[in-house]
Amino acid sequence: TVANLLQQYFPIGDEAGFVPSRDVDSVVAATYSLQGLDVAAVIKGRFDAKKIQDAADKHTPMKSGGALVPSTYSGHAIYTLANIGFTVLTPSTVVAGTEAGMHRVLDRIHDGKHTRDITPWMLDTLATKGAAFALAADFATQPITSVAVGSLPLPWLKGMKAARLVGDFKDSGTEMAGSLTYDTEDDATAGAAGANQLTTIANVASLTGLVPRLQNLDIHTEKTSLQYKFSVDDSALRNLLQNIPALIKSQ
Repeated sequence: TVANLLQQYFPIGDEAGFVPSRDVDSVVAATYSLQGLDVAAVIKGRFDAKKIQDAADKHTPMKSGGALVPSTYSGHAIYTLANIGFTVLTPSTVVAGTEAGMHRVLDRIHDGKHTRDITPWMLDTLATKGAAFALAADFATQPITSVAVGSLPLPWLKGMKAARLVGDFKDSGTEMAGSLTYDTEDDATAGAAGANQLTTIANVASLTGLVPRLQNLDIHTEKTSLQYKFSVDDSALRNLLQNIPALIKSQ
């Protein structure tokens, strides 16, 4: 699924010697918001820096129709197309993302700041044994006060300080589990009620084929933590992930 997303949205393809399903082993991405939303991702796999540079020098049209725009930052060649930038650090490592996100990564490399400075629980979540993918979000310094998806408010996320999600691909579908940590036990109880209500709405919406139906759902609270697990059909999840960029653009 991740390879399919990269195939669709990463700016280069076979014309630069890159095929996601063949060349990508793993992706670690992070996002933060200071002034706007910035993203940085580290992609591990196999990359041909010479073919990419040749494609940029010759203005070879990429699969999206445009050509790579080369530039330099902190001694690294950066290639930009369709608002996505990337740089080949080594034959097995690429850094990609927004301009500010990439610059932050390259600044840390330049300054020799290679240590991990995110909280241990986030690292533990990302390193969950047997997980094909994982997500960790930290709101401890600024707990959520309000959130909405489009015009749909989600008041039950009020007071959330942390979110965890891990998943794996099984023959029966994609299995996911995680937790939401709140400021108070009352917030966690409200969160469980809201999550159950949203599940009902999502399963009705699944009849349209736009979102996957949540199966084997289990939601319960433990003090300030909301614990959950569910499974979804792989094809339905793949369809949702592939449509996320279009949904974001429509907001």
